[in-house]
Amino acid sequence: MSCVKSSNSNMLCDLCNEKAVTRCPHCKIAQYCGPEHRKSDLKLHKKRCMGLPSVEQERQFRETKLNGYTQIDLLQNRFYERAKYVVDTLRKQGYCYLDDFHGEVTALSILSEVKNLHQREKFTDGELVSSNGNGSMLNKKIRDDKIAWIDGKEENCQTISHHMTTVNTLIRYCNGLIDEYDIEHRTKAMVACYPGQGTCYKRHVDNPNKDGRCITTLYYLNPGWTEEKGGMLKLYPGGSEEAVKILPRLDRLLLFWSDRRNPHEVEPSHDVRYAITLWYFDKNERARFRKKQEEDERKKAILSQQENGSKDGKKDLETAGSS
Repeated sequence: MSCVKSSNSNMLCDLCNEKAVTRCPHCKIAQYCGPEHRKSDLKLHKKRCMGLPSVEQERQFRETKLNGYTQIDLLQNRFYERAKYVVDTLRKQGYCYLDDFHGEVTALSILSEVKNLHQREKFTDGELVSSNGNGSMLNKKIRDDKIAWIDGKEENCQTISHHMTTVNTLIRYCNGLIDEYDIEHRTKAMVACYPGQGTCYKRHVDNPNKDGRCITTLYYLNPGWTEEKGGMLKLYPGGSEEAVKILPRLDRLLLFWSDRRNPHEVEPSHDVRYAITLWYFDKNERARFRKKQEEDERKKAILSQQENGSKDGKKDLETAGSS
């Protein structure tokens, strides 16, 4: 069963941002930039790809085996069904969330690695992308969180890497069901911490400048979180003034369109709150944005040369006049 566009062969390695050239030979889903990353992901991927199924999965397997299906078929079918639900829900309301995305054991392992990053002081003040999409700037009036960028190859981040790989696979299947986008790239994982004490993120849009980001995924890591702790994500689908509130509970994956259709904010948090964000790019919009950036840089360089030439000419005249 295949639900993925042919252009999906251009998706990147599940562990880094390099172009993928090989896939897992068993499930045909996970893909890598080369044998080294396939080998490094083997331990975690094997649990998902070839691991022991749950009791319910065993029942499904026994029922479908007679019809010629294998365990790998069931794995692919689960991704397809999840992706279909996500895309259908995104089309209807602009956002979608999946609870119990990895299961509690994996979710707590991811949380442990995130806390370890925090304890090792790997977080810095959150930044905003500048208006031209080039560079970033601190703005404490907009956001109070602390962040760390993770590419999945860091020490003691194996389960975070597993999360990135699993979301990659889900988005790959979603891509086969979305006509308006051609997704083939993503950012590094942005691990965020709101340290409590009323820290928040004011209302904003992830992609107001058509920089290519089309889908935002947010994975929450907060056991026993209640509304009393604050930190709710307030989403304004379609720019509505009536907010949808999302509780950042453990093992919940939230997905929404990244553009102006979904302004959102994080309410003041009164306890430590963790989340992992991945942004996925539309290939064509990203290419247009980069082309515009290059053109703007060329124009700036020409203008700078003209200004410097004008200053040099003025100096020459002044020197000639003084002689």
